[in-house]
Amino acid sequence: MIQLFRRFDFAPEHRMLLSGTLVFSLGRGMYMAGSVALFARKIGLSAGQIGIVLSVAGIAGFLAAVPVGRLGDRFGARRTALTVQIIETCSMLLLLWTESFSVLLFLAVIIGAADRGTQITRQMLVTLVATPESRVKLLALMRSAFNVGAALGALVVAPVLAADNDALYDLLLVVVAGCYVGVSLTTLKLPRSVPSDGQGSQRKARGRVPLAYAAIGIANGVLMMHVSLLNIAIPLWVIQHTSAPRAAISFLLVVNTVMAVLLQVRVSRSSGTVNGAARTLAASAVCCALSCAVFSSTSLLHGVPLLLILALGVALLTLGELAQQSGAWGVSFGLAPIAQQGKYLGVFSFGGSLQDIAGPALVTAVVIGFAPAGWWILAALFVAGGLLIIPLTRYATRSSLTDSNANKKVAV
Repeated sequence: MIQLFRRFDFAPEHRMLLSGTLVFSLGRGMYMAGSVALFARKIGLSAGQIGIVLSVAGIAGFLAAVPVGRLGDRFGARRTALTVQIIETCSMLLLLWTESFSVLLFLAVIIGAADRGTQITRQMLVTLVATPESRVKLLALMRSAFNVGAALGALVVAPVLAADNDALYDLLLVVVAGCYVGVSLTTLKLPRSVPSDGQGSQRKARGRVPLAYAAIGIANGVLMMHVSLLNIAIPLWVIQHTSAPRAAISFLLVVNTVMAVLLQVRVSRSSGTVNGAARTLAASAVCCALSCAVFSSTSLLHGVPLLLILALGVALLTLGELAQQSGAWGVSFGLAPIAQQGKYLGVFSFGGSLQDIAGPALVTAVVIGFAPAGWWILAALFVAGGLLIIPLTRYATRSSLTDSNANKKVAV
């Protein structure tokens, strides 16, 4: 990871943003890896109650996206980012004294909204420190840093889960809150305003987000089903429908993490224009569909060939993930007016929020419920989402979202 970053000449503000991303992902990785066990052990929730808490947090994040984006447009990305980070930090500390389902449900709303707000405002912070030509590259590096931090966070939590001790769970929450404090400290060192970049004035702009832009965000949400496939459907498939050992799941996650860290920046080079980013999103759909086709055959294999084909399926899915991320950055930033960036990014995130809410249940029901044909159903969904991206992007560009974004460099 260090060697990867050394290849780039970073401004001090870029280092602060990347450092903050690494620290944030470390804390988030620890919380995501340990939250279910924490809720069950420390608070005594049932599996059903935990499911409700996680769903409520996802819905809260969905509803908070546009309001937080509007606040970022009105009060500035830096101030808004600091506010949601402080709220998220305080919520983590309040979990130390939470002993009831109702209180946890209330905190889940705050944490879910703040977490989505943090994701949106950290994207907006990129505009404070990067020119249009370097934004996607910086976002790609942030994504690589995020993957490293999240993986390290999950590893840190492993001994806590093994010990299953209330005191260690409390310590975990304190460490997570400390990470979020570190994020706030790095955010304080970023500039307050957007540098002049030729995109126009910083005056406040009004107007609705065009339907075509929102539709691109929803289609992007379909492509984001790779998240649920990797984290839920593939582990269940390996356990229930293949002869592979359970340890193969960890091996497949390592393949995904290593590829994501090493290749995200390289894949992002194809998203240098809005039209190029749209083509990258379409390519993502192809990779994810091919991955589904590969997984559909694994129930008939055994031994080393099975492991190799499973790894091939995850490799294709990871390429789809990387292409989806970089394509989404190029399209969402390139078509968003600078004075309404927060609102636009909030609307664009609807697709991702819907995936978070419905994706796990959908992919599980399709892959496991209709095995092995369910893989082909998901492949068709990916293809359908990919086919929509390019015409929607062309229509959005012609609809005067911006004057010349289709051919203007937004990255690399």
